[in-house]
Amino acid sequence: MILAVNFMIFRIYEELSEKLEMRKQQIIFNKQIELCKNQIMEREESNLNIRNIKHDIENHLLCIREYIDRDEMEFAKNYIEDLLYAENYFSANSSIDSGNIVVDTLLNYKNNIMRELGIKLMTHIEIPYEFGFNDADVCVILGNCLDNSIEAVRNISDQNQKYVVVEFVYRKNCLLFKICNPYRGNIKRDRHGNFLTTKKEPENHGIGLHSVKKAAKKYNGLVDISDNGNIFEVRVLLYSLGKNYI
Repeated sequence: MILAVNFMIFRIYEELSEKLEMRKQQIIFNKQIELCKNQIMEREESNLNIRNIKHDIENHLLCIREYIDRDEMEFAKNYIEDLLYAENYFSANSSIDSGNIVVDTLLNYKNNIMRELGIKLMTHIEIPYEFGFNDADVCVILGNCLDNSIEAVRNISDQNQKYVVVEFVYRKNCLLFKICNPYRGNIKRDRHGNFLTTKKEPENHGIGLHSVKKAAKKYNGLVDISDNGNIFEVRVLLYSLGKNYI
């Protein structure tokens, strides 16, 4: 009888574990969809701005040519300067332009959110236009880390401490990503040393770093997390798998 009871308890525990894992996977999947949707929206906004510029550029050139034909060089110069310095006209709302579409899109999207919250974003980016990493994986790693940093910094009262530092460096087929930010309060860990969320409903949170580690594992990567001197830092190292990555 004891053996039968133990077997039933084991089966119940196994089924609960499977359901919990499925729930986590669903949360991660929903988060990936959200990040990709934000990326698409930002890209569409940029494309719309470019189409508007192309549509208007002919009329602008006609006006400039007319000024030149009339030898009104000062008016032509002022017209050109007005175009160059018009707010968001040529910038397409993008202050970060490394050349990599995924990284630029996410950083600019999150940077707009940070500005509204009074958070300063500092970046150091040395990456090519294309590299051997899946766009969705880069999106998950960068997006989740940025979300965690914003959540940690947004309620800090000291304006000098409201910042997030992001570094992207690509060397010899390896991608090194680092993000750090100040935080206030205590950080919780489980008995294995894993970080625990301090939010309410913890079963629906704390998934971000789990999905970051899962994405890094695809590239035999490393994820190192530290919290020294009220500075939370995440370092991710990915090894390129070449063109045939999954």
